[in-house]
Amino acid sequence: LRARELALLAAVGRHEVKVFVPPHVSLLITGTELAQFDDLNIQPHQIRDSNTIMLESAVKDSGAILSKSVRVEDSLDETIQAIAASVRDEDPVILCSGGVSVGRHDHVKEAAREVGFKELFWKIRQKPGKPLFVGRLENRLLFGLPGNPVSAYMCFKNYVRPVLAELQGTCSHNHCLTAETTTQISNTGSRTNFVRVAVDKKPKEIARITEIAQQGSHMLSSIVHADGYIVLEPGEILGPHSLKEVFLF
Repeated sequence: LRARELALLAAVGRHEVKVFVPPHVSLLITGTELAQFDDLNIQPHQIRDSNTIMLESAVKDSGAILSKSVRVEDSLDETIQAIAASVRDEDPVILCSGGVSVGRHDHVKEAAREVGFKELFWKIRQKPGKPLFVGRLENRLLFGLPGNPVSAYMCFKNYVRPVLAELQGTCSHNHCLTAETTTQISNTGSRTNFVRVAVDKKPKEIARITEIAQQGSHMLSSIVHADGYIVLEPGEILGPHSLKEVFLF
């Protein structure tokens, strides 16, 4: 309820209205190899954990309530226990990061099934974010996001945030603009590609986009230095001066 709506309610004498309760989200970060971002003595086999702070912020920005954020070792038993605890907490959304691919340390899918979640789908023909897992248990949803940070962020933006918006009685609007390519941008792969781009917008001119050079799913610079992304289907080629819709971050 913003200033305009509040004024109208006051004008007609309504001092009580029904509202949606913000959804609570449990965040489970898997990965024995993860080190704290402020750890000064990181070991050669470790990587700094960027997904926790990123997803905590993304959940809060969506209007949801982060009920807890837990680190989980790469153990099937620990993963089962963590998911089961979130179910007992009655959080409608459980958000997992990592552990959804096909490696011997990936336990989220099996653990979710053990707890009672029914798989809705696993894997999407997109890049980045292919191994996304979604399961349902009664009125709860579990999202298993990829461990690579760019993949996790793109899956959150395109799949988790719209669900959190729906649970708040609203919808998640993508802010878009039409822009012109400056060089050729192509998708030679077999999956839909979310290509991150920088936008140059000058007054009274159509915006121009440039593809970010480093597009790897582990390269956070591709979302930090980008203003948004375009969606290219397999085999799609955009020549210079082509018009394309840009989904802004």
